[in-house]
Amino acid sequence: SFHFTMKSAVPGQPESAVAEKDVAAPGAQEGDKVPFSFGSYTFDAPGTYYYAVDETPGNIPGISYDGHSARVVVDVTDNLEGKLVADIEVIKGVFTNTYEAELAHDAAGGLIIAKTTKGHDMAEGQFKFQVQAMDGKGTTAAETAKRIGIGQGTADTFGNVAGKDGVRVEMKSPAPLKFTQADAGKSFEFKVSELGANGKPGAGGTKDGYTYSDAVYTIDLAVADNFNGNLTLTTKVIDKDNKTTTTESTAAKPVATEIDFVNSYAAVTTEATDVDLASAATKTLNGRHMNKGEFSFEIVTNPIDEQGAEKKIATGENAAADSGKPAAVTFKPASIGYNLKDL
Repeated sequence: SFHFTMKSAVPGQPESAVAEKDVAAPGAQEGDKVPFSFGSYTFDAPGTYYYAVDETPGNIPGISYDGHSARVVVDVTDNLEGKLVADIEVIKGVFTNTYEAELAHDAAGGLIIAKTTKGHDMAEGQFKFQVQAMDGKGTTAAETAKRIGIGQGTADTFGNVAGKDGVRVEMKSPAPLKFTQADAGKSFEFKVSELGANGKPGAGGTKDGYTYSDAVYTIDLAVADNFNGNLTLTTKVIDKDNKTTTTESTAAKPVATEIDFVNSYAAVTTEATDVDLASAATKTLNGRHMNKGEFSFEIVTNPIDEQGAEKKIATGENAAADSGKPAAVTFKPASIGYNLKDL
C-alpha cells in the first residue's frame, strides 16, 4: 500500500492534527486512477483554510514515489440560513507512482561466443560469424535485430579475435540486449553460426587446410517480471541436432551462456614426387684437365622456419673432363622423394 498524510499548511487552523491514509487497490490496472480521501473535517467559523497532502516514501521494490505536495483549499462561508457551507479546491491532487524493472543481458551473464583452432594460430578476423535475428514470442526479427545492434536488415557478420594454436578465445556481444518490464512475456530469438568454406553460414567444409565448424546455435531469451524490480531471463540454446540447454539467470545470480566453434588445420598432401639428381648439377674447370672426384658437392635443405635447421640430404662428386668442358656431378642417393603439401 501507499501512505499519505494531510496536515494544516497554516498553524492554528482547525483540524491542525496530521491525518494519515493508507491507499491500496489490489484490482487496479496499470494507469488506473485510484481515488482516496481523509474523511470529514468540521469547521465552526467562516474562513479559508489551507492543507498540504504528501506521499510518504516507502520501500516497495521497483517503485518510485511522487515527491510533490498537493494543496487543498477549503473556503467556508455563512449561507445566511444558519449553516456554514464549504467549497473545496484540490490543486495538483494527482500522485503518480512508477514501476521499473531492468536487466542488462551482460549483467545476467551474457552470451559468450568461443572459438578454438587446432593445429595453427588464428589471426584476427580470419573466420567470420553470422548473427541472424528471428521472430520470437511477441517480437519480430526486425525488432530483435535493432535491439542487438544490427544496423540494416536482420543479419550481420563479425570476425574472431586472434588466438594461439589450440587456445579457446572468447568473444562477447558488442551490443548486448537490455530488457525492461515492457519485455515481460516476450522472447527474443537469433541464430549464430560460422561462415563455412563456401562462405555460407553453418556449411562447414574444408579450405586451404582448414576444416570449418558447422555448428549452428539458436538462442531464445525469454523475459519474466518478478514484480519486485527484478527481471528473470530464461535462456534456451538449441544446437543443429535439436539438443536444448536451458538456464535461468538474474542480475543477482548471473549465468553465462557459452557456445563453441572449433576449427582444425592440417597440411594437405597433394602429390608425391621423386627428383632425379643425375642432371642436377655440372662442373667446369678452365685451364687444365679435371680429374674424377676432384671436387665434392652437397645438397642441403633451405633453413626456413617450416623445415627447421639446415640438413644434408645428398652428396656428390664430379666426373673427369677436359679443360673448359662440363662434367656431370653424380649424387648419392641418385634421387630424392618428397611430398608437395598445401601449407
